[in-house]
Amino acid sequence: MAVQVNKLFLDQVTNYASNLIHSAVLEIDGAEKDYDFLRTKIENGKIMKYVHLDADEGHITKARLVDNQRRNLMYNEMSVRKLDDGFMIVFTILIEVKGGVVE
Repeated sequence: MAVQVNKLFLDQVTNYASNLIHSAVLEIDGAEKDYDFLRTKIENGKIMKYVHLDADEGHITKARLVDNQRRNLMYNEMSVRKLDDGFMIVFTILIEVKGGVVE
């Protein structure tokens, strides 16, 4: 028999995880810079944190999510050249339940 998780529990865990994430830190041309989120979208156990870069230019090599004490929560190494146009990075975190979710 598969474990059934109440949707309320999934929603609470997802909201807790989302609230734990304070900001994004991007490494551009070897220097780290903090970015606030443009917006956050939470839907069915999926958290999406949007970071918009407007004026900054350079080579982005790392993007990480941190809590309010700047502790690393997750990171992604990348190699993206940001030019003078806008650029959006979307961090997606999926909270997945093995079994089933019930109302």
